[in-house]
Amino acid sequence: MIKFFYTIPRFHNPLGTPYTAKDKQRLAELAKAYDVYIVEDNYLADLETNSNSDPIHAYHGASHVIYLRSFSKVLLPGLRISAAVVPNSLIPLMQWHKYTAGLSTSVLSQGLLENYMSRVCTIIMQSR
Repeated sequence: MIKFFYTIPRFHNPLGTPYTAKDKQRLAELAKAYDVYIVEDNYLADLETNSNSDPIHAYHGASHVIYLRSFSKVLLPGLRISAAVVPNSLIPLMQWHKYTAGLSTSVLSQGLLENYMSRVCTIIMQSR
């Protein structure tokens, strides 16, 4: 029995093609209908030039999508900075795994990410 479906929605290797909006909607619907989780590894999101390209997590059926995002490809690859958006039902399990995998996160990594995000937000606000 399938428990989850792992996918890279943008620039997928080897073809380098993204899913269409219709594909993403259908995947979200199927995941919900069959009670299968989609693990959406969106690590190349910062390289996307189409600002209207939403992740699968944004579509109806997101209750079955685990959205992974990494800043490592664009900012400090060695520090392994990432984020996960998970359904509410999985939060306690994910917190436990995070706790057992590493009792703390690097303060340097957190500080560098905060600095990067502050600068990006400042640039965006100034351009408006």
